[in-house]
Amino acid sequence: MTSKTFLILVFIGLYSLSYSQSKTYREHEINSEFLKEKRLINVGLPKNYDVNKNYPFVYVLDGEYIFDYANAALGILADFEASIPNSIVIGISNTARFRDLGLPRNAKRPATHINFLNFIEKELFPLIEKNYGTQKFKILYGWSLGAQFSASIFSTRVDLFDGYIVSGFLQNKYLHENYFNTLPKNIKTHKYLYASIEGIDIISFYPNALEYFTKYKTLFADASEFSKLKVKFENEETLNHDQVFMTSFKKGMRFIFSDFFDNLDSPENLTLSNDELFDSYTNSITTNYNNSFSIPESVFVNKAYAIRSSDKSDDALLQTISILKKGLTIHDNSAELLHETSIYILLNKNFIEAQAHHKKALKNELNSNNKLKYIMEFNSVHKKVSAEDM
Repeated sequence: MTSKTFLILVFIGLYSLSYSQSKTYREHEINSEFLKEKRLINVGLPKNYDVNKNYPFVYVLDGEYIFDYANAALGILADFEASIPNSIVIGISNTARFRDLGLPRNAKRPATHINFLNFIEKELFPLIEKNYGTQKFKILYGWSLGAQFSASIFSTRVDLFDGYIVSGFLQNKYLHENYFNTLPKNIKTHKYLYASIEGIDIISFYPNALEYFTKYKTLFADASEFSKLKVKFENEETLNHDQVFMTSFKKGMRFIFSDFFDNLDSPENLTLSNDELFDSYTNSITTNYNNSFSIPESVFVNKAYAIRSSDKSDDALLQTISILKKGLTIHDNSAELLHETSIYILLNKNFIEAQAHHKKALKNELNSNNKLKYIMEFNSVHKKVSAEDM
């Protein structure tokens, strides 16, 4: 690992530590029959986690290296970019990395990774479902050896996960011919595969890695028989092996959820009424993601803002309030939605109802900076609207 990369990881570690303070973090220990040892599992829960809601589950291999980064990155992608839904992240740390993640590089080596696969399917999955509910949509992220392990599951047990992010995916002749030379069979539900490889300083053990990555990509050239499979391959030409995991994780997550978030403002949606529009969003989540999340708060907030920005009429204001209230039927405790609703109701000069929403927003908001922001914005708008009536 280069000194530059090390400094980047230190910075990310410090950032994710402070960022994760506002998130719920849990640890679990499994006394594994398959691995003959105890294994520590890290779980990161999203902001405003609600036990009554569904979430996608993101499993991260090499958890001791990547969990903190992945937990912070998911928060940024969901809360700031609004490019993915809030998700639950599960970090699986190593005790013997090559034993668990490494595929046999020749015919003489035993396939010890099978025990690790059994551990995930038969011991870890039940623990997660017991504590966090039904896993309607699962994503597996693997880097380096973890990428080989993840790609082997995609080829042989594609049913175990719904999205696969394969980062720093290096192969040699034996691995390609024995593990990555065939496509998965019987894809019955929507699946996503994002695979990447670095472009510089490729590990010397894999001198023909780019060649085999291209061959693997070629397998999917005619994927007409896989109508429910969506794939994307990227050669990160300017990144090395240590750097690619950060970029690929974020790109892979955006890609997996692009069928929803990239189509929010598609031309087909422009002619729909608001009710029809939100019905189409729900149908997209049902079709592609097995109802694993609800329409995010940001969708309602952004839609309301777009309407109000383009039309200052009273009818548009009422339409904006209606959209935000629809959001509150799904996210009734969302401080952000409550605050935005209070502002627009205030603009409609319904002071009592606006005050009620404002108080509930402050009660539900855990971040003191956000609370201060809500108070200042509400008071500013209240003063402005009151002055107009004088």
